Amino acid sequence: MIDCRLIEGCKELRKKKKDTLKDKKAESDSVCLIDNSSNEIDYNVIEFENCVFKDIQSEYEKCDLGVETENDVFFIELKGSNNNKGLKQILATVESTKHCFKKIGQNKKPVQKRMNGILIVSKKEVPKNLDKITLRKLTNLLGVEPIIEQRTYTIKL
Repeated sequence: MIDCRLIEGCKELRKKKKDTLKDKKAESDSVCLIDNSSNEIDYNVIEFENCVFKDIQSEYEKCDLGVETENDVFFIELKGSNNNKGLKQILATVESTKHCFKKIGQNKKPVQKRMNGILIVSKKEVPKNLDKITLRKLTNLLGVEPIIEQRTYTIKL
């Protein structure tokens, strides 16, 4: 498990109506778009790969980015074509950081924020080629199936 203070130091508060997230160091042309025009809420962009896990890279597989709102966390991997590796990176990041994403529930006790996994790839695998075990583990951990899209995906806040 990761120290939650590392995540706090790697968050950037944003209020943009439209935002584009890219992996600055990768060669992938995959992008994640944020559409915040209807709600205009504050959100944090978390640099998992280039900040949270920067000094402990060999120890953890990790996804590229996260987007956190008051109620949700989106774990985002921008990949060229290795869909299974991307799913494993999201799974590893969720497993090592989910304890850091809580909110105060109705009974004044901390509860887990809703978690979402988003894999955006240049080349999408046919479903039969996906690693079923990783996909099942990730789905169980998130409570929903991860989203796998080609080139671009828009998160509507």
